[in-house]
Amino acid sequence: MPAVAADKARREDPLVKPLNAAMVLMTQGHAAEASAAVDPILAAYEAQFASEQRQMYCGMSPPQTLLYMIMAAKEKRSAIAVSPGWCDALFLKGFSLIDQKQVEAGLPFLARAAAMAPAHAHYLNELGYAYQTLRRSPESLTAYGSAADYANILDNPAKTIEQTRAWRGMGYILVEQGKWDEAAEMYRKCLKSDPNDAKAKGELRYIAQARPKAT
Repeated sequence: MPAVAADKARREDPLVKPLNAAMVLMTQGHAAEASAAVDPILAAYEAQFASEQRQMYCGMSPPQTLLYMIMAAKEKRSAIAVSPGWCDALFLKGFSLIDQKQVEAGLPFLARAAAMAPAHAHYLNELGYAYQTLRRSPESLTAYGSAADYANILDNPAKTIEQTRAWRGMGYILVEQGKWDEAAEMYRKCLKSDPNDAKAKGELRYIAQARPKAT
């Protein structure tokens, strides 16, 4: 039932049309315009659910929505699945700001999107990248790790795309920390999932050349 309700919410959400228009602006390279266009959409969602006391989750897919309802039930919390458009709008706002090199400003929007859709690997990967850009390595590793884990509920090729992105992100940070073996393991996981992952191959070559030689 909650999964069906979430799909219905997306179809019937009047804010999806202007949100799609804002997304088109972003894909056309107009980040500032997209950022401005999404502001009234976010305000409308906030007003719509201003009195809501239950835990709100964005049902980005039926399996995710069902997972959130199970999580809430186990924790004895009341929860509601709201339109995925709200999290899409939060993500677009954060992404558009980061595209304009305003990472600190964009981060809270990505973090909120990830909090409302905690099993959505794509949001988690973007959040991991934002933390990585700010050199907040512990938070970045946590976000990437969650993305890799929750990608397991996706079907291929989305599962492979999200997991390899997460593992490459973790590998990058581990290299910076001098944890060469752990970093190499992340890139090998990428190649096990996608033998044609050119980025992972390149990073493994870099590790082989750059790591300190045993004496």
